[in-house]
Amino acid sequence: MKRRLRFPCHLTAAVLAAASLASLADAHDGPPYPIFVDEQIGSWTLSIWTDPDVGTGTFYFYVDPPEGRSAEDLWIALSAAPADDGSPRVVSASRAAKPEEPFQQIGNLEFAYRGTWPTHFSIREVDSDEPLGQLDYDLQVTPAGLGALDILWFAFPFLIVGGIWIRMLAAQRSYDRSARALEQQ
Repeated sequence: MKRRLRFPCHLTAAVLAAASLASLADAHDGPPYPIFVDEQIGSWTLSIWTDPDVGTGTFYFYVDPPEGRSAEDLWIALSAAPADDGSPRVVSASRAAKPEEPFQQIGNLEFAYRGTWPTHFSIREVDSDEPLGQLDYDLQVTPAGLGALDILWFAFPFLIVGGIWIRMLAAQRSYDRSARALEQQ
C-alpha cells in the first residue's frame, strides 16, 4: 500500500507568501512624542519631539524662526548622561532635515542602555557664540521594539509551524496504525 501524506497546498503558498513579504516590513516602535512644545527661545519658537530608543535616540526639532531668519539659522547642541552612574556624556548637534520632512532639524544621541538620561539642549544662532537659551529634560530611554514581548511576538510563527508539524506527525501515526490494522484483517 502506497502511503501519501496530504499537505494543503494553499497553506504552503500562504506561508511562502508571508515569508517573502516579511523582508518588506519595516519595524516601528511607535511614534515620537513631544517633550517641549512651542517653547520661546529668544525670538524663536521651538518644539522638540523624541523617540528615545536604546542605541540611537532621535530628536525632531520643529523651528518657527523670527521674521527674516530661516530654520537653518538655529543651532542646537544635545547632550545626555545616565542618571544612575558616572558614564560619560554623549554629545551631538542638530542638522538640517530633508526638505520633505515636517520637522526642520534632526539630531541623534547614542544611548547605551535603558533608564533615565537627563538631557540638555543648548540653543544658539549660527552666527553667534552666545546661547539664546537652554532646555533640560529627564528622558526615559527604552529598548527598541516591544521589550519583553518581542520574544513572544517573534516566537509565535515558529510555535504555529511547530504545532502544525506535531499535528502532521500525529496524523501520520494514526494513518500508519489504521493501515496496519487493515493489513492484519
